[in-house]
Amino acid sequence: MLGDARTPVGPILKYYVYVASQAAWFVIPIWTLFLLDNDLTYTQLGILSVTWSVATVLGEVPTGYVADRIGRRNALVVGTVVQVVAIAVFGLLSSFDEFLLAYAVWAVAETFRSGTDSAWLYDTLAERMAEETFTRVKGRSTSVRLLVSGVSYPIGGALAGVDLYYPFALSAAVMSVGVVVVLTIPETEQYRTGEVDVLTPAEALPVIRETLDRPALRSVLVALAVVLAVGWSVQMYTQPVVRDTILSVGVAEGRVEPLLGWLYASFTAVGAVVTFNADRVERVVGLGSWLRVVPLVLGGAYLATAIVPLLAIPTFVLMRGLLKTTRVLADAYVNDHTASLGRATVLSSVSMAFSVAQIPMTLLAGRLGDFRTPLWAIGAVGALLVVAGGSLWVVSPTVRAVGSSTTE
Repeated sequence: MLGDARTPVGPILKYYVYVASQAAWFVIPIWTLFLLDNDLTYTQLGILSVTWSVATVLGEVPTGYVADRIGRRNALVVGTVVQVVAIAVFGLLSSFDEFLLAYAVWAVAETFRSGTDSAWLYDTLAERMAEETFTRVKGRSTSVRLLVSGVSYPIGGALAGVDLYYPFALSAAVMSVGVVVVLTIPETEQYRTGEVDVLTPAEALPVIRETLDRPALRSVLVALAVVLAVGWSVQMYTQPVVRDTILSVGVAEGRVEPLLGWLYASFTAVGAVVTFNADRVERVVGLGSWLRVVPLVLGGAYLATAIVPLLAIPTFVLMRGLLKTTRVLADAYVNDHTASLGRATVLSSVSMAFSVAQIPMTLLAGRLGDFRTPLWAIGAVGALLVVAGGSLWVVSPTVRAVGSSTTE
């Protein structure tokens, strides 16, 4: 599974176990339905997502800096502990204001982990001169996450059919295992020896600016932000659209949560297969070609779903497979163009940029759903994605050159 004699087997296996423990999201198949059952509108769902994005933007760079200072493992401990508490409490909330506060606190805590695990993984591999295996290890860790999620979803759906809080409680219990696991993960050599170079805030800003201002990164990151932001903006409609589709064809009567669990399991199974081969996609297709094709394919699928609602399920499967693979390729590309010093800070800045891009799209998608229907909103977003994808063929020579010597 590791595939390279230089790859540190013990730490990477522990990394896989940690990823698996954090993938036990029994609540995912009923998350949106849980919020809708508490009388939230699609616009309010969009506001919650935007609150998460804004809190992420405000927290990414500071917590990335803290992660570089206290160590990547310690930062993962902080983020994981808060997540366990948050998921246990969230299922007990019932008002929009409570959900809003929970989203804000949770998002800031999550920034301790975003980018930090990738920075730890890349540096751990680089110590053995095996950094070229990052895409394979990261891609397969994503597959582990998806496979564990796929097992947890049917269980969560079945539990939700009894009581909507049960999936929250079980998620918190399993994720708490990750706290113990991450404490056993070794820090990278620079932190073990105490000879770590940490950027001060004043030093970090020029490093971020210099790194992200390189032509090889700037245009590619803009393209990635557009594809990910527009593509993910319709995920809030997955559960209500699938629920309505199931009920419309008479597959289920009454509660549909158990079937949603199995459907989400199928979503992740397909995603696991795709991301497991992320390194092959990078090698055979290349990030540049991937970025030009994915928005056209995904946008076309969204448009087709708006016309033929029965296509919703395969479209949502396609969405997760394509966008999750895109994010794996993005992490690899940024790591390859970033120095070790300040890597967590730079990666956090990239996550921040992606969050900024998601804010207007999430609000727009939520408003469109309330203004017309979820299916109409999905079709409108699909048209926008096709236009954005088409523009990448015309106006971005840097994206077209990704993978060639001109971007190195």
